[in-house]
Amino acid sequence: FEIGSVSKTLIALALATLVDKRVLTWDVRVADVLGSSFGFGPDNYVRDYLTLRDLLSHRSGLAEGQGDFLGGLRPSAAAPQLLRHTRLGHGFREVFDYSNTGWTLAGEVLRVAANTSSWCAALKTHLLGPLAMHETFCDRNAVSESQDDMVADVHKSSPCDGTGEPTRAFRHANVRNPRLQTFRMTRTGRTGTFAWGAADASGSVLSSASDMSRMMSLLLGAGTSGEQAPLGVPQVVRKGTLKEMMSAQMVVPPSWAAGLGMPGWTRDPRPGVALAAGLGFDLVGQFPSTSSATAL
Repeated sequence: FEIGSVSKTLIALALATLVDKRVLTWDVRVADVLGSSFGFGPDNYVRDYLTLRDLLSHRSGLAEGQGDFLGGLRPSAAAPQLLRHTRLGHGFREVFDYSNTGWTLAGEVLRVAANTSSWCAALKTHLLGPLAMHETFCDRNAVSESQDDMVADVHKSSPCDGTGEPTRAFRHANVRNPRLQTFRMTRTGRTGTFAWGAADASGSVLSSASDMSRMMSLLLGAGTSGEQAPLGVPQVVRKGTLKEMMSAQMVVPPSWAAGLGMPGWTRDPRPGVALAAGLGFDLVGQFPSTSSATAL
């Protein structure tokens, strides 16, 4: 099944293995990795000082949705050159704004730093392989024809279908959600070919419940390189690196969290309580309605 933006967490973990090996740092300048062909808007200052940390914490200046359409039409390797023509929606490091395009770039940083042919190859080498996540695929076309029947259907809504019965979610008032229809998730070409519409590092990965449990085991495990996490998963990312990934990097506006239906954010949060973006985790911090820290 599609794991959506959990793809970003996998990419961040693969990058983390390179951080632990000192191939990269979170503060490496993207231009130093991607080279002279990389462009990022009309301002050379932003291009020259943009870091991997900026991309992963959604503070690059890209607006939500900016560049997403082109990302579905061209392989992600084209993104570093195409973005030189983009006028950024915000000032550099001015505000959090969720950016899939920023994560497409992060995938390219992973590809180049790992010296592989694609971000997918780097992900397999540095994370999926060591964790024995054999039921995880970078996009729909990566699934072999013999496994097509294992791919879960997708659920989409249309304004023409109206809304369903009122439901109560996250302790809030009843809401009416759009009715969902079920569709087969079909391939756009032969196995291994470019998957039109969903082939970038920001959200194209498919996985299984079994493989997702292995990823969770890594996140919850002992945390020391060489040790075994629960389920026998090797701890391929150090505890300190994981801790930094789950630490606050950029404050998330309460309105954005509320739009996701996060508990407690439909009203003004308590003073001193905030959520922030981590590195591969959209939200880290403490929900107003809970007493413990959370990472999503």
